[in-house]
Amino acid sequence: MSRNLNLKDLQQYIAWFEVNRRGRLNAWIMHLRKSLFGLWIKWRVKDSFEQRPEPTDILLIQPSSRSKELARKDYLCAKITAAGIDLSEEVLIKDKTIHSGRFSAPEKGTPLRFYTFAGYAKYLVEQYRPKIVITERYNTVLSFYLKKYLSGTGHLVHIAHAIPTDEKDRFYLNYFDYYFLFGQSSLDKLQNKPVRFGESKACPIGSYLIHESFHLEPSTPNNQVLIMAMGDWPKQNTLIDPLYEVFLLWADKRPDLSFYVKLHPNKNAPFWIDRNNLPSNVKILPKDCNIKQAVSKASVVVNMHTNACIEAAILNRPIVPAIPECFADEFDMARFFVPNCVDVGSLDQAYNKIIQNYAYYVGQAQKFAQYHVANGPQSVPAMVSALKSLLEGQEEMPYEILTHKPPS
Repeated sequence: MSRNLNLKDLQQYIAWFEVNRRGRLNAWIMHLRKSLFGLWIKWRVKDSFEQRPEPTDILLIQPSSRSKELARKDYLCAKITAAGIDLSEEVLIKDKTIHSGRFSAPEKGTPLRFYTFAGYAKYLVEQYRPKIVITERYNTVLSFYLKKYLSGTGHLVHIAHAIPTDEKDRFYLNYFDYYFLFGQSSLDKLQNKPVRFGESKACPIGSYLIHESFHLEPSTPNNQVLIMAMGDWPKQNTLIDPLYEVFLLWADKRPDLSFYVKLHPNKNAPFWIDRNNLPSNVKILPKDCNIKQAVSKASVVVNMHTNACIEAAILNRPIVPAIPECFADEFDMARFFVPNCVDVGSLDQAYNKIIQNYAYYVGQAQKFAQYHVANGPQSVPAMVSALKSLLEGQEEMPYEILTHKPPS
């Protein structure tokens, strides 16, 4: 591994990122706001927390209360504790709610802009004294200071919650000791990023969303289609909703088929929820219908722009890509299945092609799944094994080093 980055590297990266994302003026305003807030924290918040009596093996930082309530990492957590590993959880606090019981003053010279999360990172390390800290969502400043305060005593492990996209202002953070990726496709995308902040050991290891029981035998053509809806994207709805209308036109054209709509679990779906005149062969699945239950109903899955295509492929279902023009084919669906379909004719043609060559496209689904998720339904055991090896001072999982690639 190369040198750890220093404060100057962090400042340069944050400045570049904010200017590219917000523009120079808004970036300066954001810098001023965060600096003033850091000054307020420095004056008002003092470290007065009571340290836990015993250190923990692993500290898992949940990105939000909502994320914890969704319980998506509960299975991973259960397997970690079942392996005899002491696990603690902390819900990531928002900077505006930092208080003395969850703060430890960082060293002198910490820039005011970074002061809040620097003190929070120091508190987490001092309070839990973990051998491993697991993060799931990007927070550049928190990652920088967690790694700083863990230096020599523990590891920072980031577990991906999705496959990286090619969006210009996302997935640049790489400042971890270990970066647990879904699979080879994630590694390929990160290697092609024009900028990477930091260096990590990237491990294509799988997804914590995929459990050992996550398996379905290949279906046979059954005249049932599952549509994976995207939910509410206010800025793109004018391009997404017309494609939903195309799906309804397709359903009208094919009364011999039954269509099920799986709503996105984290987003509203006003197009579908407010619709009163759906064709009789279209049914919206209840919110508590999980992905495996939904996929089990169909022999073909229509996917727009969600990770659900990977889960459907792991469950041995071929995919028809139907991607709105405001999004790219981030998952390479067309490479493994059929070209993107945005009208009734292409949807019908793609569906018929898959049904007529069903065994071949089930095989393509399996290749697609292997490319995206390294260990498939064995993802969680692979993660637990890797974490246990790190606790024992070993590195039993394969990895590639993703080097620092600063902005030009």
